[in-house]
Amino acid sequence: MLIFVSISVAVVLAESDLYLDDGTINYEKYPACHDHNIEDMSKYPDSLTVLCSYKWSCENYDYRIQHDRAALEEDYVVQQFLHKNSLSLDGISGSTTNTDLHGGVWSIPRDKKIWDEQTYPKLAVSFDVCSNVKQYTYFQSGNSPYVIKYPTDDWKHPEKVPIFEQQRYDLITTIMERHPPPKVQVSEFNILPEKIHCNEGLELYKRNDSGEIPVCLKPQTYEQLLERGFDLSRYDDDGDNNNE
Repeated sequence: MLIFVSISVAVVLAESDLYLDDGTINYEKYPACHDHNIEDMSKYPDSLTVLCSYKWSCENYDYRIQHDRAALEEDYVVQQFLHKNSLSLDGISGSTTNTDLHGGVWSIPRDKKIWDEQTYPKLAVSFDVCSNVKQYTYFQSGNSPYVIKYPTDDWKHPEKVPIFEQQRYDLITTIMERHPPPKVQVSEFNILPEKIHCNEGLELYKRNDSGEIPVCLKPQTYEQLLERGFDLSRYDDDGDNNNE
């Protein structure tokens, strides 16, 4: 079980203050850094939960509003929601708490009157104290809130992380009402090229002259590009293609 140390005042530590000359943690000056955090870091290097626990108990960075906002500006789900609804982050701020396990909660749009009047759609994004997204809540008229949560026990059950990524992909298709481009599916959602989802009327192909890059094309466009000399081919017709 991970233990988050309660800190009432955020302290930003210079790297030279946190570490000794040999690269080890200065335990005498910062006793909050415990051996189990270091062990967990080496044992579970891919766990956001463990990484956050380490940063919070050892480095005590102020991962709050400023870092949350920076994360929102890079979050694909948030940016597509803003674009779809002609919104921006201008004037939007997050709320935060002093508890160990909770970071900021951002409501888009932020205008309280809009939320009180139940105007849709709306998106709420919750962070942990290290500015990792831990929950999306999407509100649509006439529907129950669409909620997906990052597994806070990812260090014990890493197999749950891909489930969150799949739920995140399902959320973005709900917001956009279509599949994102193949390049985004690979880079943002870690979808294998042969598992790419194409929108209705398009089929999945690959560009062999560019490192087998997946592309979604109309069949007639595929034939035209072949005639023009493009090195394209279909993925194996083994049921992997996802055309919707």
